[in-house]
Amino acid sequence: MALRRPELLGRLRTAWRAATARLRERGFLLVQAVVAAGLAWVVAHELLGRAQPFFAPISALIISGQTMAQRTQRAVELLVGVAVGILVADLLALALGTGTAQLVLIMGLAMALAVLVGGGTLLVTQAGVSAVLVVTLQPPQAGLAPLRAVDALVGGVLALAVSGLLPKDPLRQVRHDGRALLDALARTVGDAADALREGDRDAADAVLVRAGGLEPLLGRLREAVDAGLETTRLAPGRRRARPGLAPYAEALSSLDAAVRGVTVLGRGVRRALETRDRVPPAVPEALDELARAVTRVATWLEDPRAGADAPDAALAAAARATAILDQTTNLSVSAIVGQVRATAVDLLSATGVERPAAREAVRAAHRPAPPAPAR
Repeated sequence: MALRRPELLGRLRTAWRAATARLRERGFLLVQAVVAAGLAWVVAHELLGRAQPFFAPISALIISGQTMAQRTQRAVELLVGVAVGILVADLLALALGTGTAQLVLIMGLAMALAVLVGGGTLLVTQAGVSAVLVVTLQPPQAGLAPLRAVDALVGGVLALAVSGLLPKDPLRQVRHDGRALLDALARTVGDAADALREGDRDAADAVLVRAGGLEPLLGRLREAVDAGLETTRLAPGRRRARPGLAPYAEALSSLDAAVRGVTVLGRGVRRALETRDRVPPAVPEALDELARAVTRVATWLEDPRAGADAPDAALAAAARATAILDQTTNLSVSAIVGQVRATAVDLLSATGVERPAAREAVRAAHRPAPPAPAR
């Protein structure tokens, strides 16, 4: 069915906003890569006198692709792989000439040498790729073989230098990824509350699907934290970000547990609906409080003073859930209550409370149950 013009324009605007958001997020990293490649060409061409330092900007772009994630070890491994592949391919192409058989042999020997020197998958693969570029795109001329490996080293070293001297703000990325994870976590818990409130089994299934999408968000946060800590070690201008990164680094294991716990919680909600157990209205209310607590933890991670009430919010959710056991002891409700309490422990731990103390605080939390409805 053809889309109406307003609907089409709405979708185009949404797509454009998403595209510009991606560009804003990665724009600084693109600038890093372009600056590194340009500097590599200038240094190799103007300072070293190389007529066509083809591999200098290419190497800078390849290494920048790794330093975008601030993985220095992987970037160095790639740099070595590029240089080894070019050097071996140049020397062998000078001796053997070019052609299909030579391409296969040179590529295999370059990769074998990378394995012999103890290279990982990245180094070995990049050695082979560099050999292919040498043999197929720009076969060597007599006497110039070693210099192209130098071009590659120049480009790679400059890419590492640019990423160290002009790094992206690591705290901004961590906060962005942390908020994305915790907002998704809160929505998942809130959707579970709605599914219980409405008795909607399809909605409960959707909760489990959303819970399955939390793990990649956690992975992105973990990578951002690792990259941010590495940036603060290597870039003097970014060391002031380390105190802001510390709460996220310390909370990662607790957030991991919370993500797994919410998945278990979703299964409990679905089980309660499938078995048609009587679920008191206080259960979805407890889940709503838990979702609010997740949101407060997100604020606490960004600014502990602004989110100072996050521990109280987690305890309030645990207390409301515990009080439900005064009304019913059916297994489905007990399982949901237990998971709310466990997730409250995870949230308390994410705010810096030692896990034993968090367990004790949740165990002690109790809110008087509302009076049972008259029958």
